[in-house]
Amino acid sequence: MTKQDHASQTFPGSFPRRDGFAGGCIGLIALLIEIPMGLLLGLAVALRGWGDTQARTAAPTVDWAPIVWCGGFTLAVLLIAGLSLYMGHPFAGVLQLLLAAVALAITLAVWHDQQAQQHRASVTTVQPARQVSPPRRAP
Repeated sequence: MTKQDHASQTFPGSFPRRDGFAGGCIGLIALLIEIPMGLLLGLAVALRGWGDTQARTAAPTVDWAPIVWCGGFTLAVLLIAGLSLYMGHPFAGVLQLLLAAVALAITLAVWHDQQAQQHRASVTTVQPARQVSPPRRAP
């Protein structure tokens, strides 16, 4: 098998492999779109937590909105990665998979933070009992 035959070999039903320059450009364009979107999402999730926390009377429930938004962003990045790999741009696809791994880690961190906030608020604090010293005996 010659080098030319190996380069033109494709999987059934997929696009032929493209050159690295096009994949790099596609990856760069996707990153330039995804990074501001991710920062905007992070800002929206951070500002969502600001509110009147003193007005709460009951233990807060898990706020699923940040988890769903971060999960949706992760799925969108995975979709772009899959399309890039399917269309024969391995560099762009791998770059998107790395970004998806970071987005998944952030999604899991947001979920863990929400769970910790709920459990922290539902645990009641118990005041320690006052220690009473035994009476002194007269000498």
